[in-house]
Amino acid sequence: MSRVALAGMVATRMDWPFNLPKKKMVLTSRKIQEDGEPIYYVSHDAGGEVWQFHAHEDFGEEDADVRLATLKSVFQRDESIGQLGDLPEGWHAWREAPDAEWQREEIEDASKNK
Repeated sequence: MSRVALAGMVATRMDWPFNLPKKKMVLTSRKIQEDGEPIYYVSHDAGGEVWQFHAHEDFGEEDADVRLATLKSVFQRDESIGQLGDLPEGWHAWREAPDAEWQREEIEDASKNK
């Protein structure tokens, strides 16, 4: 983390926590991107190419509500996702409230149960 002096106050700002370019395109939702809702769910899909950031009630959203955004723009909305910069491929994270701790778990592979 770096410290930034603002008019006599010291604020802490997280350095770039991802091992990805800031311009990496990720999936998010209209609720986050346009309505400013908090992020409650993050997945780093198997294969490592796709990161997804969802609001609390995003599941079941229409395809028209899916948004493409840069990782930097999503991080700027909610720097707490920086805590997930090391989320392994095939894992997801969630939280119950915007100020709650992130919980992590490997995504269960449905193909293993066949």
